[in-house]
Amino acid sequence: MGCPPTIRLETLRSIAEGVSVIDDPRIDYVPNIGIVEGSRAILVVDTGMGPAIGRLLFS
Repeated sequence: MGCPPTIRLETLRSIAEGVSVIDDPRIDYVPNIGIVEGSRAILVVDTGMGPAIGRLLFS
């Protein structure tokens, strides 16, 4: 069992106003990450497959 794949920030795409997603269906076990931007906060739905990917997302 190897390391989980990293996210590709360039695949970030907007699906509605204030709602974005990072997904990549070409890679097995890729984390699908949702981002909802509000007026006072940002909600990240699933930071990925572990703390390292979460840190990359927030960088």
